[in-house]
Amino acid sequence: MMNIVHNLRTICITAALLALASSTNALQVELHPNGPNDMGEGPTVETDLYVPGGLPDVLGLNVGQPNTLTRNDRTLVRFDISHLALESNIAPRLIKAELRFTIDASYFRNVPTQIEVSKLPHDTVGGLVGTDLVREPAAIVKILEIKVPHPDEYKLDVTKALRSDLVKGRKFTSYRWRNITAEAKGNTFLDPWFVRVVANPQNLPTLTLTFKEEGKSK
Repeated sequence: MMNIVHNLRTICITAALLALASSTNALQVELHPNGPNDMGEGPTVETDLYVPGGLPDVLGLNVGQPNTLTRNDRTLVRFDISHLALESNIAPRLIKAELRFTIDASYFRNVPTQIEVSKLPHDTVGGLVGTDLVREPAAIVKILEIKVPHPDEYKLDVTKALRSDLVKGRKFTSYRWRNITAEAKGNTFLDPWFVRVVANPQNLPTLTLTFKEEGKSK
C-alpha cells in the first residue's frame, strides 16, 4: 500500500513540475513524508533506540521526556525533493519554502517551553538514523515559545535552507525538533513531560514550495 501511495505522489509531483515549465503563474508544490521511514523519534541518550515512524499509538513523535526517565527525545522529519532536483535551473526559481506542522503541547504541564527546529546539514538519502538526533552542527531555523496546552499550527520559512539543498542536488531535505527546556531541566517531574509533533494521516508535517515561471523575475 505504501508503494502505491509513493508512486501516486511521484506522479503528482512530476505532473506539477511539467506544469511549472509552461505555467504563466507561480506554482505551489506540497510535499509530505512518504511514510514511517521519513519521520521518527528517539532519545539522545541512546540513539540506537530511534524509532522510524515514532512511538506507537497516541505517543507519536515526541520532543522531550516521554516517560519517567531523562531521555531527551528528539524528532526527525524529511521530505523527498529528488524530482525537484532533476529540474534544471530549479533553485533560482524558488520563491518561498514553508515548513508547516502542528505541535500538541498537552504534556508540558503548562510550563513555557522552548522548542528548537533545525535543518540537518547533510543529505539523508540513505535514510534517517539515530545519530541524526545528535549530529551537529545543525543550523537553527527557529526557536518556538510554546505557551498553550492545546494543538497549535506553526509555519516556518525555510526558503534559504531548501534552496541550498536544491543547489547541492540533494534528494532529501531534513529537519529536527528538540525541547530546549526539557533537556536543560531534565525530568524534574519524574513523569512524562514532552510536546508532540503531530504526524497522523490527517495532519502530517508539510513542506509547501512556491516557484516562479522560468525566465521571470520575482
